[in-house]
Amino acid sequence: MPLKFDSSSDKLFLKLKGDWALLKKSAETLETSVKRCSRIGTKKVYTFEESESFDALTSKFARTSDILTQKEMKTLISILREEADTFVSRMNIRAIHDEQKMDLKD
Repeated sequence: MPLKFDSSSDKLFLKLKGDWALLKKSAETLETSVKRCSRIGTKKVYTFEESESFDALTSKFARTSDILTQKEMKTLISILREEADTFVSRMNIRAIHDEQKMDLKD
C-alpha cells in the first residue's frame, strides 16, 4: 500500500531536510576531531590540550549520534506513520521496512 502524504507530512519532510543539514554539519566537525585525535595517536600520557581534543571527539560523537537516532530516525518513522517510542522500536521498524523491500525485489 503506497504512503499518502498531507500537509503535516510536508512539515515532517522539511524537518527531515533541516535535521539532515544539521547531521551533515555535525558529521563534518566529528571528522575533523577524528583526524586531530588520529594525529595525536595512542600514548601513555597526554598533555592537557591532547586530552581536550579527545574530550571534544567524544562530545561530537555523542551529538552526531543523537541527531541521527533522536531526530532523523524519529522524523522518518513519523513520516512512515509508525508508532515507535524508543530507539530500539525505531530500529525494529527500520529492519522490517528493509526486509519488505528485499521481499519485493525477489
